Parts: sequence; structure tokens; C-alpha cells
Amino acid sequence: MEDNLKRKGNFDFDSVESISNELVLKAQFKNNDLPIIGGIAIHNVKLSLPIYNGLDNTSLLSGAGTMKPDQQMGKRNYALASHSAKDKTILFSPLEFISLKEKIYVTDLKNIYIYQVSFKEKVDPLRVEVIDDIPNKNMITLVTCGDLAAVTRLIVQGTLIDTVEFKNANQYIHSLFS
Repeated sequence: MEDNLKRKGNFDFDSVESISNELVLKAQFKNNDLPIIGGIAIHNVKLSLPIYNGLDNTSLLSGAGTMKPDQQMGKRNYALASHSAKDKTILFSPLEFISLKEKIYVTDLKNIYIYQVSFKEKVDPLRVEVIDDIPNKNMITLVTCGDLAAVTRLIVQGTLIDTVEFKNANQYIHSLFS
């Protein structure tokens, strides 16, 4: 996974296309050399996805992509995006059902970073400042379409509350990523 962090990712928001269930299935069955750099899991909404370096469409149809180059889990504003679909069980669609104070787990297989949801709101797509770093704050921002027409963006943010070595994490946390 460390090598995938060194690969050049696409961070052009305008290159992201709308999705259909057909595109999601095609992407998942297509044998791609996608740059996996970790995983994200949210138990209460049954979300578990790989994290890829960058925002290319194939990655966003298979998991979540990093929104800025050189991001590091557990540091500053770790911003991820994925698609939302009519089927509320795939990709970032379950974020519609997330509640404040729920936990978001992110791993690079060295550590597990645990965030607590502190903000959830639909915003205008031009509100890109939500992924900006905030001085002295370690947080996560999850971005997806807020509706099927992609007129809004659903933003979920959480504050880092704990970091656990992957090898020392309890069975419950490990099970979130399997």
C-alpha cells in the first residue's frame, strides 16, 4: 500500500462522472490495478470500502478516493469521496443514514484511526472549502452526492478521537474490515 501512495493520483473534481448501477457492477468486475492505500468502515450504516489514491472514476465506482494529494490518515483533514446511488447499500450511499457521534474507522494496515462524527449536512457542490485543513485539527471529511441529480453534496465530518495499532486492535474493530 505504501507504493500506491507514491503513485500519481487524479484529483480533478470535474473529471468525476455520474453513476448507474451498471457502471458500479462493471467497475467491480473489471480487473484493474487500482492503487489501494487503506480501508474505511462504519459499522452502524454497514459501510466497508477500500480507499484509493485519487479520484478517478474507476476508483470511485469501487470504493472511496482521496481528494487531495499527499493526505495522511490521522493528520489534518483527511478527505475522501465516493459515489452515492439509488441503492442505499453501496459505496457512500449509506452515509445518508449516519448519525452524529457514530464512529468512522480508517486503516492503512499499520494503524486504525477512529473518528467521531461531528457534522453532517447537504451543501452546494461549490463548497469545496469543507476539505480544507483546519490548523491544529485532525479530522475526516466524507463527500458524496446529496441527491440522485447531484445538485447537492452530502458532507460528513468527524474528529479524530483515537489511534490504535492495527496489530493491537480488538476483534470487533478487525471485523469491520473483513
